[in-house]
Amino acid sequence: MIIEIMLICSLTDVAPMYDCNEMWELHISDQRYPNHCKLLGHYVAGCAYFNGIYGNIIPMRMYVGTSDYIDYYGMTTLEHEIEHLKCRCDWHG
Repeated sequence: MIIEIMLICSLTDVAPMYDCNEMWELHISDQRYPNHCKLLGHYVAGCAYFNGIYGNIIPMRMYVGTSDYIDYYGMTTLEHEIEHLKCRCDWHG
């Protein structure tokens, strides 16, 4: 279940490191794997939805659960999903 939804300024790689002209939704779940995050039939620790993946019909958003998962780059789930939104890409492949 989603326990908190926050609206934050988008994060960038250039100073001042944020842009409030674009807002992101951060959905925090009290579940280890959020219901919104299913990949190849399995629930995952977090996920991000960005413009381009479904056209421009949904806002930039990410879902993060309580999993303490660290990815192969040493990032937490939140850091991992932020990187997806920053580049608007899926760099797993």
